[in-house]
Amino acid sequence: MSKELLKQIGENWFGDQWQGPLARELSVGERSLRRWVAGTDGIPEGIWRDLLLRLEARYNYAKFYLGEVKSILGQVQVCSFQRWDSARGENVQGPCKSTPARIAKIGGEPILNTSEWVPADAVDAEGRLKPTAFSPSLSGDGFQTQVTDGPKSSR
Repeated sequence: MSKELLKQIGENWFGDQWQGPLARELSVGERSLRRWVAGTDGIPEGIWRDLLLRLEARYNYAKFYLGEVKSILGQVQVCSFQRWDSARGENVQGPCKSTPARIAKIGGEPILNTSEWVPADAVDAEGRLKPTAFSPSLSGDGFQTQVTDGPKSSR
């Protein structure tokens, strides 16, 4: 699999004529790269580490530019967050996703991997994702004012 993965990465980054550009990117000779792809020699661990660094950099650049383009198109980033509740003595999660600016303003902390992009009109003036038919009721700061178990049965 490793030689196939190297080939896939090279083709994705540089197209059909990928071997020379990838060899230069990794600062290795084209012959070495060809031997790795042919399976004649094993791919050194250091090459995988170099590829990992380059993949992470490209991923981070892509995320940044993706966010910039989404902003240009009128989308807004929101994410789940938590903040300290002194009465409970613990962090509590807010009931609605909010913009990073709002989260910072109220002293919250974004929860990793909960980010999404929504149309600007899906966010209220305070930076909260607007409630839908399935959202909990919100107090002025975006936290629930009352917790219920849902509708009661008529039995």
